[in-house]
Amino acid sequence: MTNIELITDALLELAVINESETPSAEQAAGALRRLNQLMEEWDEAGIRLGWCEQTDTSATAPLPPYAERGVTLKLALALAPSYGGAASVTPALGMASEEAYARILRKAMLKNLQPSDTRNMPRSEVPGGTFNILTG
Repeated sequence: MTNIELITDALLELAVINESETPSAEQAAGALRRLNQLMEEWDEAGIRLGWCEQTDTSATAPLPPYAERGVTLKLALALAPSYGGAASVTPALGMASEEAYARILRKAMLKNLQPSDTRNMPRSEVPGGTFNILTG
């Protein structure tokens, strides 16, 4: 997915453009700037998707496929205030955005999990040195 495809999809979600339109140069530049800001905010919050600052709308967006929908929807919500009444933010858009963002958070959390080192923990007094929490 390219940056302009992501931006176009976000503006389509807001009904700022229709399916036969493409974003103007000004719309694309503003949306790309906001997209870079959004991704920097997420990176600072520990949600690292491999994003690097983008300057070309025709470049491939450096996102894993699982994050594309969530980033598109969150970008739409981030852009909505700049379009005022021209943007259509529906409850369905808000809910879809939150669900997609939750998926990104789950994937990011699982990706960042580190295996636990339990070698320093005391051994069980059960024969064999193991304890099964399910069977006691």
